[in-house]
Amino acid sequence: GYCSDCKCDPDGSESLTCDKFTGQCRCKPNRGGLRCDQCPPGTYGDPNACQPCQCSNDGAVSSECDPQTGQCTCKPGVTG
Repeated sequence: GYCSDCKCDPDGSESLTCDKFTGQCRCKPNRGGLRCDQCPPGTYGDPNACQPCQCSNDGAVSSECDPQTGQCTCKPGVTG
């Protein structure tokens, strides 16, 4: 195999090293994503000011949304 830079976010990561198999960085609390440069699951927006997802329990696949846009994944036949 080959080695590549982890590119862990220095503000959101516990360290600049990552898992050698998955590339997952060790995120600080309230950070998520592979490089710890996004909001954690269940929240979205600016990683320094995450907002809770507002997915409908009835229409959404889960309570998690896109960590950048807040878009929820809808169940088949549901939009919004």
